[in-house]
Amino acid sequence: MVKSAEHTVVFHVDDLKSSHKDPKVNDDFAKWLEQTYWKQGKVKINLGKLHEYLGMKLDLSVRGKLNVDMRDYVKEILESFQLLCVKMM
Repeated sequence: MVKSAEHTVVFHVDDLKSSHKDPKVNDDFAKWLEQTYWKQGKVKINLGKLHEYLGMKLDLSVRGKLNVDMRDYVKEILESFQLLCVKMM
């Protein structure tokens, strides 16, 4: 709990998502990450309403709605599979 509200941090391998109702809490967390892990390399921070993650395009531009688009990722998989099938023949 930070500032009487939940600060959620979700991890997946070497990526994470930080969320809190007060954006300053996320900013402070990002600064802490940079100060703590700078030796391992630059901490990349993505802010805003559009994100790409694990082949998904995540669009949060409409309040209360999440649009997930994986068309490019699926197209890439199908094209790769087609190339694999051609090589196997």
